[in-house]
Amino acid sequence: GGLNDSFVTAGAGGGNGGGGGGGDASTERPIGVAEWEWAGRGDVQFLENPDAATQAILDPAFYQGPPSAATSATTSSTDGTRRGSTNSLRSFTSGDVGSRERGASQSINAEAATPDSQSTASTPLLGGSGGGGGGGSRPRVSSFRAGKAAAHLLGQWSATAICANDITSSVLYTAGQTATYAGVWSPVCLALVLVVLQLFRNIYVELVTALPLNGGTYTAILNTTSKKVAALAATLSFLSYMATVVVSGSTAIQYLQTGLLSSEIDLRGPTIALLGFFALLMLVGIRESSVVALVIFSLHLTTVFTLQVCCLVKVFEDDWSLFQNNYQHHLTDPTKGNIGKALVFGFSSAMLGISGFETSANFVEEQKPGVFAKTLRNMWVCVALINPIVSLLSFGVLSYADATGEEAQVALLSLMAKACAPHVGGPWIVKLVAVDAVLVLSGAVLTGYVGVTGLMRRMASDRVLPNFFVQQNPYTKTNHWIILFFFAVCSTLYLITDGNLQTVSNVYVVCFLSVMSLFAIGDLILKHKRATLRRDVKVRPVTVLVALAFVLIAAVGNIIKDPSMLYIFAIFFVIFFTIVMSMFFRTLVLKNVLHDLDKRKNRHGSARQGGCAAWVRRTGRRWLHSIVREPVVFFSKDLDLCTLNKAVLYVLANEQTQLLKIVHVYRHRQDIPDDFIRNVEVVDRLYPKIRIDVVLMQGEFSPKSVEHCVETLRVPPNRMFIQCPSETFPWKLPDLGGVRIITHRTGRLHPHVEQALRHHAANENGATDTLTRVTLNPGQGDGNEHRFLVRMKAHGSKRTLSQADGASENEHFE
Repeated sequence: GGLNDSFVTAGAGGGNGGGGGGGDASTERPIGVAEWEWAGRGDVQFLENPDAATQAILDPAFYQGPPSAATSATTSSTDGTRRGSTNSLRSFTSGDVGSRERGASQSINAEAATPDSQSTASTPLLGGSGGGGGGGSRPRVSSFRAGKAAAHLLGQWSATAICANDITSSVLYTAGQTATYAGVWSPVCLALVLVVLQLFRNIYVELVTALPLNGGTYTAILNTTSKKVAALAATLSFLSYMATVVVSGSTAIQYLQTGLLSSEIDLRGPTIALLGFFALLMLVGIRESSVVALVIFSLHLTTVFTLQVCCLVKVFEDDWSLFQNNYQHHLTDPTKGNIGKALVFGFSSAMLGISGFETSANFVEEQKPGVFAKTLRNMWVCVALINPIVSLLSFGVLSYADATGEEAQVALLSLMAKACAPHVGGPWIVKLVAVDAVLVLSGAVLTGYVGVTGLMRRMASDRVLPNFFVQQNPYTKTNHWIILFFFAVCSTLYLITDGNLQTVSNVYVVCFLSVMSLFAIGDLILKHKRATLRRDVKVRPVTVLVALAFVLIAAVGNIIKDPSMLYIFAIFFVIFFTIVMSMFFRTLVLKNVLHDLDKRKNRHGSARQGGCAAWVRRTGRRWLHSIVREPVVFFSKDLDLCTLNKAVLYVLANEQTQLLKIVHVYRHRQDIPDDFIRNVEVVDRLYPKIRIDVVLMQGEFSPKSVEHCVETLRVPPNRMFIQCPSETFPWKLPDLGGVRIITHRTGRLHPHVEQALRHHAANENGATDTLTRVTLNPGQGDGNEHRFLVRMKAHGSKRTLSQADGASENEHFE
């Protein structure tokens, strides 16, 4: 299915037709498959870069043709674009690269476009015509700015306040729940959590400084593993946000009742109202403010430290007698006599006290350089000065029954304030604690809404969630479907658990620990597959494994102490993950439905087909083509066969598109690899399910060149892929607009293996299995000969290599 000698009449006509494939297909296409989907339809396109010093596309010597040919190459065509003439472009693809490429170049359609044609709907670079499948132009993608102004980036304390409000507010419900299981050993459990947090500090710094992109776990996993694994991480992050909002909102109402209200009320109505209030604020366009967050953070620290001082005064007045009595009572308590059990379950509950530690990674692009590591240090210091000390003082001012009772699980600090009020502080300390708890927990609710909005918007733009989630309100410019969906899910969780904070907290800690474990796993994968990325620190693998072991122990401990929470976790996990996975299999479902309808039509005739079936068939085809027609871009430095093969395999496994544009940025004409046409044709023919185009652009690979591709090709940066950069790469991923890393750096294939792959591609376009014997280092006589049997399977999305039968013992296999 490539171009032939009738290029002038068939290929050019297809280019202007807005839907032709660049040639006349003699074979009948399968129903529901567009002409451009056939293998061998790839284009070589020349993209002018206005920032380049010279434009080789206008250089007559670039085509190795006469000046008249170069003149015709810049002649405007009827559709407003500049196209290269047949002779000049052919002389490039066969003469400049070499006569040995002539057979390969016959299936490549080379076209050129200049900046004045970028807004033309029929320009082949935009995918609307010239073999792009037709259908008109897509909406213009707004350009991104490489980097942000330093004046708008957050400093150390502003960034710390945003994320520390979440982690420091956890003491309001963590200390009491830890005391329920660990008793007087709860300060030890909370101190042990600090050790785990210190381990994860370095893990977070290594992973996030290597991949300094917003999105936290989802982005880190997306750039180190497959998209499906990243979807799993995103699902767990969503559940963590959901539990955060429910726990924070419920606890805020508990403190409001304990500290400010004189009578008990039904907490379900006020809690749902609080969640709805912040949903309404999000709908009208209210966002987090770093100034407001800093004020709340300062008030919260002041309140907690004031309460600690008041408790110390009371403890010294009582000469630590109450603490000694509580310790003796714990030793005689048969339910908590086992120290090992108390420490394990207490440690499992205490891990809830560091929830929110990953918040800083969600907005790392908005922080000044070097601020991220400082925010983690500041959060660690805050947790060290608050959680263990508050837990220790609670046994010095409260009786054992009060410190470990049901009310302490939801309002421990209010009970401590009431115990101190007769001795020091008075009633104002009780009201101060209640007001502070409501404010800081309400801030955590708002943080959850903001975080989940950004997460789901990114997932929808990556085609992991349905596209309607990114629809914006025309007046407030907010994603109303995300906000309403999240409010409904949070309200459902609260009502299903009947406001049981213990159950919701267990769900919360399991989700949070799952996210932390994925961070550790992502860091291990980073060391293996993204080893060349620059990072501020490097953590030893054994340290990551120890931290991961602690997290797994805590997760198992929470499941053992409350197995019922697994049902709640499973319900919401299955619902959200099903929505996510449906996006990966929607094209398969559509193709099967269309195939079944077409079979029925062929069997019974069109007269038996009702209007509904015909409408479903037409709508399904349009929907399917709208999905697979959206291109993705891969920036290739070398255009070597190994890297191209890995890129295509990634796209086939993780994206629903059938159009891949490989962009190669070069400085000079001689920098273009001699065999790039042959390499592209090999992968284009090996994988008939995807069309592969090559876009050549002169200049330097930089944020400006990426932005130019975004504006010209109309592909957003999150759908642009690169190979893992080296340590000397001058740019960071945020400077490039957030392009995705999909392959690790690897060497080129051995020439003999490349020859075997080309032989397989030429063998009836890969229609049959081929078995090739490859000998490396032949005839040296030094014992270093390596012989391989390479078998390439036919017509599979992945070209698997399997050991051939009858291989001798001295023949290795790869």
